[in-house]
Amino acid sequence: MATTDSQSTYELLTEDLIPPADGVEELTGSRPAPATCWRWIAKGLQGHKLESVRVLGKTYTSKPAIRRWLAAVEAARTAERSEQTDERSEHVKLQLADAGLLR
Repeated sequence: MATTDSQSTYELLTEDLIPPADGVEELTGSRPAPATCWRWIAKGLQGHKLESVRVLGKTYTSKPAIRRWLAAVEAARTAERSEQTDERSEHVKLQLADAGLLR
């Protein structure tokens, strides 16, 4: 079953909230710029948006939400690399066949 926005917001509200940059820094050791965090929330990365909630005018997420998001982004990147490799492999096979180097 697909998760709706209200379901993901409820799940996020049951977790310990943290500012996005703080959470990413704690998990990765690297602090992103505020604009980068905002872009991850508003536009996403690799088709996945970082879950967030606004409380009293400030934006928060959670460490579990960041972990879910990082896993989704990495899975999308892995799938994309796999597709590119497959496409390149087919292209190389065609070139080798055209050159008479592949039967």
